[in-house]
Order: sequence, then C-alpha cells, then structure tokens
Amino acid sequence: MTGLRGHDAGIVGHDHRNTQAGPQHWRIRVGTADRDTSHAIAVILATRLQNTGKQVDLFMPWDVPHSGDYDLDELFGWIDRTVAAGQGGR
Repeated sequence: MTGLRGHDAGIVGHDHRNTQAGPQHWRIRVGTADRDTSHAIAVILATRLQNTGKQVDLFMPWDVPHSGDYDLDELFGWIDRTVAAGQGGR
C-alpha cells in the first residue's frame, strides 16, 4: 500500500490539517468484560478524537461483555440531547 496518507488510513491516521472532517460528536462504549477489544483501543481513539477537537462521550460499563444493544435508551437520549443543544451539525 504505497502512497497511503493519514486521512486514507481512517480515524487513527486522521489528517490534523482538517479537523472538521467527519462527525463532531462521538459516543464510545466498551464493556469492561469485553474480551474482543483491548480497553486501550477505546481510550486511544477517544484521546485522538478529543485532540482533534471532537466531542467524545466515552464510558466503560463495569462487567458488561461485548453484547451489543444493552443501552439503547441511553443512546437515543444522548442523540436527542446533542441535537437539542444545537450540536448535531458539523
């Protein structure tokens, strides 16, 4: 993969010259009992996003595995609050 530039590699390789690219608001959930992904990955992603000016809501629910839709009501509440606050755009 020659010629691969930062913005072509995804969010981890984000091009810092364009901090307005992509969503401005992120909600990241990784249960502490998740065996599929290191907790460090979520922390690194959240930190990287915050360092580029994004708003990040990171939470690691205690003793919750990689089980999917365990907090849908909270997710929709977060979406409603974000949009209502006028923060839904770029």
